[in-house]
Amino acid sequence: MTIKSTGSLSFLNDIESEFGDTSTRSLGSYRSSDSNFQNKNVGTLSNLPLDDGIPTSGEIKFSDFYGKKLNMVVDYYSGGTEIKQTVGALPMSAVWRYAYQPTKVKVVGGFRTRPDLNAWEDGKRVIVNVNKTIGGNKDGDAHDVALRTGDWPGGTELQVDIGSSGKILGAGGDGGDPSQYVYGSLYNTDESLYMNGKNGTSALGVEYPAVINNNGVLRCGFGGGGGGSGGASNPDSGDTDYGRTGSGGGGGAGLPVGEGGAASLGSVPQRGSFNPDANGQSGVEGTELAMSYNGKAGEDGTISTGGSGGAVTGYTNPSGTLIVLGGKGGNGGDENDAAQEGGKAFRYGTSSTYNDPKDGGLAGNNGKSIYYVTPSVRDNSTLIGSEVGGTSVVDVVGAMN
Repeated sequence: MTIKSTGSLSFLNDIESEFGDTSTRSLGSYRSSDSNFQNKNVGTLSNLPLDDGIPTSGEIKFSDFYGKKLNMVVDYYSGGTEIKQTVGALPMSAVWRYAYQPTKVKVVGGFRTRPDLNAWEDGKRVIVNVNKTIGGNKDGDAHDVALRTGDWPGGTELQVDIGSSGKILGAGGDGGDPSQYVYGSLYNTDESLYMNGKNGTSALGVEYPAVINNNGVLRCGFGGGGGGSGGASNPDSGDTDYGRTGSGGGGGAGLPVGEGGAASLGSVPQRGSFNPDANGQSGVEGTELAMSYNGKAGEDGTISTGGSGGAVTGYTNPSGTLIVLGGKGGNGGDENDAAQEGGKAFRYGTSSTYNDPKDGGLAGNNGKSIYYVTPSVRDNSTLIGSEVGGTSVVDVVGAMN
């Protein structure tokens, strides 16, 4: 437990009980300059003292230990990129790593092993040191975070220290798939015929009051672009109909990246007598052939940029009149530009057979850079440095994943 702040101190019952036994059993060994002192340089942290205010060299005395507590560092700096993991249905948080991955915890000084959470008394100081890239889970929303602090025992002083090579990133939302054109009165009456862009997820979930010291990147995942709607024309003067699907939305920036929406949702044969060129932009008169009507796929996002939505596809008759145009896929979102809605298909003239084209799919929402579990946790936390994506408080108890 934290050493008392007044009165006489016992080397055995107070100082050694908190910080562990030194081989020399002397106060001098608790200075970081001493040859017995371990783990003073951990991850991006250097010249760590046993605790703030305890001398690293020179004179050291009993009163220097008043109010001091054990310091430990949780390792999110070694190894390669991490993508959010779960154990069963339980997300792996920093407190989970502390409890179940003891080799990922360094005790400053190295005079004892890390204490069991169940035997934790009156707090310790825990530094979650991030100096690599950590990404989130796909197909979630702002409540889904790449890294959770976890809820620590009362009295803990929690710090999240993001080094210059550290990146905590929400996942990018996938782009929406396009809608098809469909013959008859069913055309675009079902909203499932086009799809909205998926939401980006959040970066850091804070479940216990913390000082967040960001020297790296703390950024939300961005929403995917909406899929474009499909269109079909019916001249009502024969057997020739022309149609185009919309194009897929671009994926949002994040990690994992948002994937672009598909080129089309399936294969619907074209009735008619026009065979377009490879780009689907113009046609020449032909025979009773099926024709390629597919919209274009959206591009995948990257860690930092949203993917472009698929280009429009259309049909112009031999006299130069634009007959039908599939909706363009919306671009995926990133730090500079919000995700876009999918484009609405265009159809020349009116039709008694086909309903009017509907709007394209909606853009996905962004996650948050920091999601706090309660207003109290937010109000008792401090952010040093910048973030991208904004902060928020979970609006439903237990919703953070």
